[in-house]
Amino acid sequence: MKKFYTLLALVAIATASWAQSAMFDFAHNGVALLGLAGTSSSTSTDGDITADKTATVDGVTFTVSASTTNTANRLYSDYNGNVQLRVYGGTVTIAAPTGKSVTGVTFYNSRWSEPTPSTGSFSSNNWLGSASSVVFTANGQMRLDSVRVAYSDGGTTPDTTDTTGTKLNTFKMLRDTIADGTEFTFTGNAMVCYQWGRYLYLRCYDPTDGYGYSALVYGNVGNTYKQGDYIPAGWKGTKTMYHGMCEITKPTGFNASTLQADSADWGPMDMSGYLGFFVDAPQGYEADYDLFQNVTLSSVDSTGNFAITEVGLNAQQEEGTYTMPACNRFGIDLPTDTTQHYTVEGVLNIYNNKAEFLPTKVYAYDWSTRLWKVWYQGEDSTAYQIADTLYVIPTPAAIEPEAGSKNLVYVTDNATSVLIDFYADWGYTWWQDWDPDFIAIDCGDNTDLYKKLSAMKAIAPRTVEGTLYNNYTNPRLVLSKTPEALAGVDMPEIAYSEFTLAAPDTLSANGNQVAWVDGIYKRDSLGNEYLMGYNQDGSLFQQVKLDRRYLAMTIAFNEGDEYSMRVVFKQLEPWEDADDDDSTEANLTPRQRAARPVMPARVPSKMKTNDPHWYNNYIACPLEFRELTGVNTVSTAKTVKSVRYYNIAGIESNQPLDGVNIVVTTYTDGTTATSKLMK
Repeated sequence: MKKFYTLLALVAIATASWAQSAMFDFAHNGVALLGLAGTSSSTSTDGDITADKTATVDGVTFTVSASTTNTANRLYSDYNGNVQLRVYGGTVTIAAPTGKSVTGVTFYNSRWSEPTPSTGSFSSNNWLGSASSVVFTANGQMRLDSVRVAYSDGGTTPDTTDTTGTKLNTFKMLRDTIADGTEFTFTGNAMVCYQWGRYLYLRCYDPTDGYGYSALVYGNVGNTYKQGDYIPAGWKGTKTMYHGMCEITKPTGFNASTLQADSADWGPMDMSGYLGFFVDAPQGYEADYDLFQNVTLSSVDSTGNFAITEVGLNAQQEEGTYTMPACNRFGIDLPTDTTQHYTVEGVLNIYNNKAEFLPTKVYAYDWSTRLWKVWYQGEDSTAYQIADTLYVIPTPAAIEPEAGSKNLVYVTDNATSVLIDFYADWGYTWWQDWDPDFIAIDCGDNTDLYKKLSAMKAIAPRTVEGTLYNNYTNPRLVLSKTPEALAGVDMPEIAYSEFTLAAPDTLSANGNQVAWVDGIYKRDSLGNEYLMGYNQDGSLFQQVKLDRRYLAMTIAFNEGDEYSMRVVFKQLEPWEDADDDDSTEANLTPRQRAARPVMPARVPSKMKTNDPHWYNNYIACPLEFRELTGVNTVSTAKTVKSVRYYNIAGIESNQPLDGVNIVVTTYTDGTTATSKLMK
């Protein structure tokens, strides 16, 4: 497996200790460097560059021209507060101090379109050459966090290597390149990732493929280095195999560092999701300075041994839960809460040809997820922590056959708008009007927990943790810990959706959603109960079956009367998109349309979104009801004489009007019926 990062080639920028460098840190000092009034954002143009702007650091100048495109070059602050110099067109000119030459430029970026240089050439995002000034012409968007410029007085590179013996300029395949016991001289660019006593963990970027490879130097190097220090080329060591681990021993010639790498280059490589790979195939990755997010700790003992566990992929690209032994060799403070999720940084070690992890840092990982993202992207049998404050919807206890449980508590985030950030990396986000999401918290057989949660008004964010099930029908979380109440919160007015079964209004509820629905009560010959709408000719349709699990059978409804009920909707099968794209689009809810480009694939089902009997996929479980007073209800046997529509402005029509309609149906026997209709 190759590294996932195509970071800095660093072929020439830091090869010589005599080179000088200047750092232009736009992420932290861009306003001052460029002399701007502030940063640009979705609401400000203070960072727009409309004429040449020059920054100067240690005599090196960095000049940005105005853009040659319709989008201004600018110092931009995104919605997370991250600041970047964004160049869309025009030029960037970098000049060395008088009498010196620019020998290398490294562009640290989050989005990169390689510009055309007036001289020299690129390797990845690293320019190499020699000139008093270099003009870079933009060919597309460049988002620059910082820029490092290396410059020199034009002298010759000192010879820091021997003319005899084995020479290496990379750690790539070190264990297989030279024989055990071979002394070599290192001529490449090695930076310090971590030093602890006689252990020195190094990384170099291979000059041919640009990927980062690591090595462990064991012994007295005679210097104390900081993380990110470049080790001047020319040092020596001996390749040694020790208990299956490839090491460099007998180190000599380690001089003090004069150059510092950026933290993006020496910092831990994020290998989250691939712990299983390193468990299976660690060879070739010894001494890697890595990071794994969202892991749990276990088997922590007094001797410093423990284990880290992650859900991810192994070397065969198989999904699963994988565990790696770990050892607290560096004596850090280890947490003891095995239920928490953590991020671990440290070194991948090999002992007796098996991988183990040596942590340098362990800290809490915020693995919480917004409820709406769980609904859209959540995968069954996966653990989630909900980031939102959740409001409890009071419901009586009832048997829940869909979940095989009787202890479900329904909660909502009550969110009426959400920030769609699937494309945030591209700088594109937007706020979307939203219907609140609902989910069931499954307390299993724990009746006491059910009673405790039912008595809460609001549940504190990041305290609901559980495993997701039935996400394509009636999403629920089986709890793994007890949630905490959020004290001192006034219960807000819940933004329930309201549905009317009268045509042409179409029900588009989600499973376990709580909503109000208006319709006519009907009971068939078998005793089944329904809430129904009616067509303009008076015929009934959209019969949604009622389930009295929360209401006693002794409560009587009058057949033919119109009721408004607050219900919990249940879906019997997952929905499947219709084959016809137009029909599919017409049947998607607004939030389904908003998230459709990144929606997970739905599982096959028997009920399509354009099925003429789609409403048979619902049952409605009333929590409370009210009879719609002042409404003359009618029998389905009556014949319609006329139907008139009146909107809130009093406009009358024989067709539905925009907005809320009052529908007056007149029958041949002289009776009328009045109802509401949304268009």
